Amino acid sequence: MQKTAEQILNELTLDEKLAQLVAHGSSADFVIDKHFNTELAKEKYPHGVFGFMVPFDLTPNEIGVWVGEMLEHFKDYKAPPIVMCESLHGILGTGTTVFPQSIGMGASYDSDLIYR
Repeated sequence: MQKTAEQILNELTLDEKLAQLVAHGSSADFVIDKHFNTELAKEKYPHGVFGFMVPFDLTPNEIGVWVGEMLEHFKDYKAPPIVMCESLHGILGTGTTVFPQSIGMGASYDSDLIYR
């Protein structure tokens, strides 16, 4: 049975709610030999975490494995973390294509440059 956000919020303890205010930026410290560091996650986020930015130095396939391991670690938490790996300029990862962000292109006021 799917739960609503309100039901989940009502079930969370204060510590679990506070944990939802934390988004882990650089996740390099959560990588051991290209795998998710579950021991560090147990220590650092015993009550959960809002989400993780994927590590920048992994390929897209390695990111997929890392994310799967991360989600497996948090599967029994009431509010599993979200994965932050894409942005306006493309997916983050080694060997991926990165495009200019539209806000930066618009700020240039140079449509010929943007076209090129």
